[in-house]
Amino acid sequence: MAATATRNVVLICLDSVRNDFFEEAAPRTQALADVSFDQCRAASSWSVPSQASMVTGLLPHEHGVHTYSPTYDDLPVERTVLDAFEDHRTVGISANVYAGPSFGFDRYFDEFHSLIRQTRFPEAATAEEFLATYDGDSPYLDFLRYCLDDEHTLKSLCNGTVEFAYQSVPVDLWRPLFDEGAGPGLRLARRELAASDEPTFVYMNLMEGHVPYRPATYLDGDLYDCPWTWSSGDRGSWELRLGAYDEEYWERRNQLYRANIDYLDRRLADFIDEIGDDTTVVVTADHGDDLGTEVDEGLVNHKSSLTEGVLHVPLHVVNAPSEQEPQTSRYVSHLQLPELLVGLRDGHVPDVTRDRIAAEVMGMGGGSDPPPDVDDDFWDRTIRCAYRDDEKVRWDSSGEVVRYEVSADRSNWQRRTGKLESVPGWATEAFQDPLDVARQRATDGPSDGTAAVEVDERTERRLRELGYL
Repeated sequence: MAATATRNVVLICLDSVRNDFFEEAAPRTQALADVSFDQCRAASSWSVPSQASMVTGLLPHEHGVHTYSPTYDDLPVERTVLDAFEDHRTVGISANVYAGPSFGFDRYFDEFHSLIRQTRFPEAATAEEFLATYDGDSPYLDFLRYCLDDEHTLKSLCNGTVEFAYQSVPVDLWRPLFDEGAGPGLRLARRELAASDEPTFVYMNLMEGHVPYRPATYLDGDLYDCPWTWSSGDRGSWELRLGAYDEEYWERRNQLYRANIDYLDRRLADFIDEIGDDTTVVVTADHGDDLGTEVDEGLVNHKSSLTEGVLHVPLHVVNAPSEQEPQTSRYVSHLQLPELLVGLRDGHVPDVTRDRIAAEVMGMGGGSDPPPDVDDDFWDRTIRCAYRDDEKVRWDSSGEVVRYEVSADRSNWQRRTGKLESVPGWATEAFQDPLDVARQRATDGPSDGTAAVEVDERTERRLRELGYL
């Protein structure tokens, strides 16, 4: 079917949101969905390779964006789904620095907006962009003049007031007041859709689902019970990985995780209610998170992991352009996301389900290296997995091959059933190159992850806030 060039398509990626928590904490978005893919799996375990897979339909060893080359600079738009939207105006809105200018993701869009907590009106002028080239002696007065020349003068002044204050007041006093960008970002998306006189494709990445979690004024206080000063970031990621399971910590963290997803759900429902029926919205997550449980194999966050906690993510289509069955329980991978988006552009919902799917992570992923007394080779290995029916096989560059049972009736659940002598032939079919060949090619490049990318001070600060540095 030829493209109608009239339908808006919005892809919303909720960073780090598992399917089971979304099922529980996001009833509004699910109720609005016309199509829900219950068995969606991410193609990788952290933002950079996963997002590249979402826009290319390729595994990390094929598109080349991974731990050892964590930028999109060498991935041309012609290899992405954005090329299929050449008749649309394309807009990127992202609170995730890994899906932003520092890593080259902005170049795929006609217009791109980076969301930061202290910028409440992304469409207006900001103190940050003003100060980036300012060399005068009166920044406040000169910023006032700068705002008077901007078409959004009052919004620019509001941005500047908050941003200048943010620099002078301890950041922990500000964090509970402002979300990670969902509010301003969704307002901006509504504005972009309403103002455009041509069909528009919008990509959004929202970070409320990502650690660290803390009590906040915008969250529903009935969903959590912990001191106002508590933060999940008080425990370092390696401390959690290598220490004993702390029930109180995880109870509080999971309550706040759920509260943040509830907040996203409320914001998404409002957004969907205010846009027209000519806009189709796809809601998913680039990956989930491990929560330290036995099912998650004691792993934490989303480093060096292809568990169900990390891979099983929501995928819902709202305002679908044609009638479809309300749910499907067959597998669907983010590798089929470009096909889904193009079908929605053309006015129908294609069958993107598969009998077999696969996922891959090349190396440790973003974040700090393990402590000196920890086996670096284990955390930096390449891991692959494949699914068919209720079976999942995982193998890695250390030579371990493991079989798991999974269930369509239990989100983010797996049960280890034993080791295998070798990888079954059906499991390797999805991979273009053997694991050892792909790993050798990948590690021939830079091997220090985000250190291979020169980032600005703001990006470095943001990565540090998220526990990556």
